[in-house]
Amino acid sequence: MKFIALNRFYYYNDLINDSSMLKIAYPDLITTKFIGNTVSNRSILMLRIGRGKKGIIMTGGVHGRESINPVVLMAMIEYYALACTDEVERLAIKTKTGVDVLEFFEEYSLYVVPLLNPDGYMIALRGYNIIHNEELRLKAKSLNLPYGEWKGNVNGIDINRNFPSLNFKEKFEGDVPGSELETKTLIRLFEEVESEIYLDFHSRGKQIFYYRKQMPREYNENSLRIAMRLEKATGYELVKPEDEIEGNDSGGNTVHYYSEVFHKPALTIETVPEPAKFPLALKYQRMTYGEILYVPFYLVE
Repeated sequence: MKFIALNRFYYYNDLINDSSMLKIAYPDLITTKFIGNTVSNRSILMLRIGRGKKGIIMTGGVHGRESINPVVLMAMIEYYALACTDEVERLAIKTKTGVDVLEFFEEYSLYVVPLLNPDGYMIALRGYNIIHNEELRLKAKSLNLPYGEWKGNVNGIDINRNFPSLNFKEKFEGDVPGSELETKTLIRLFEEVESEIYLDFHSRGKQIFYYRKQMPREYNENSLRIAMRLEKATGYELVKPEDEIEGNDSGGNTVHYYSEVFHKPALTIETVPEPAKFPLALKYQRMTYGEILYVPFYLVE
């Protein structure tokens, strides 16, 4: 029995409830943990699938309005667990990727944070009136931004510009890297988990960002090899090194921080077609699921 359906609105409570169901259904394979809290006191959830010592960290929902990836990552976890108990699905993965899913999860564990920014996510889905703090609610409304386009957390801070990487730039007076609870939570996870690689799923563009200007040639050559395998898995386009970061970008990205601190591959995968409008249509859930389903199995040679 599958719990997670696609092509539907997927709210924070759905994610929490589904994680409990998956943990009950697959107790030997899936564990869950709340790794932090937000200003609005929503818990940030991490699911681990696998028993392996080699860790792969995957995140989604860093930007509030990018509503497709959280439910897709949850559905992916469910499918991997199912494939470990169903010979037909196990064979399907091996036929597609050459990887035996049971052997994979004996060697590797996926540490998945499907929704790093639950406050921003719920604002983008439900509107500004869900912000309980009156001062923050009025501040958000004063920006005159349609709520479906909201990117930041409840403080209005873009989490993907809040990491203390070398390219961080102050965006307003008093802007401090690492200031947000969501940022601190992910940094703590990076420090606590023995990981081999980090993937951050965003939307839009159907692109893969792999190049890191601050990192040495050997690092980028290795990242390119991984990115080429992911290109094969997804059909997404590799972003040219010179387009790694736009000239007006303030920096402070998740992947830059991870690569600079841990010297291991960190790639951004942009799902959903570039012309897609916010709020993102539900049809992109199933489309994205089909495109990125096998990504973890292409990370290994």
